[in-house]
Amino acid sequence: MGYFNKEATGGSAAPLTRKRVEEALERQGWLYRVDDDGDIYASWDEGYFWFFFYGENHEVLQVRGTWYGTLTATDEDQALRLANQINAEKLFPKLYTFLTDDGALQVRGELNVDYENGVTDEQLSLHLRAGIGSTLGAFGRFAEAFPEAAPAIEE
Repeated sequence: MGYFNKEATGGSAAPLTRKRVEEALERQGWLYRVDDDGDIYASWDEGYFWFFFYGENHEVLQVRGTWYGTLTATDEDQALRLANQINAEKLFPKLYTFLTDDGALQVRGELNVDYENGVTDEQLSLHLRAGIGSTLGAFGRFAEAFPEAAPAIEE
């Protein structure tokens, strides 16, 4: 099944909405919250995710994850090399680093899809699973490369 193949997905495409993203998260059994601005976010052991809407009609969905690992600017070269290696190996997520105002280096991953022509429930669920799952997998590679920076995960 592909993102863009209506015949393979069954169901009819409908406009992308925040409510539909919330319903898709609920179908997966994933807990989420909505902030005061209406942005949807959720947390997993390795990182947290935001679900952003872009475009003139909010038709582009971005699943953006941020790793919980703690890096500094001195880790940037090594982190960028690993991000580039993963980007070369995988179609998604897109990985990059982001230096915060307080000097912390964040590792982020994202998957963006334009649903200008609508999206089926199955396609939307696939996008969420692919964006979250592939990003968490990449965060695992960062945890291996930076064990001292990785968050402690309770079993």
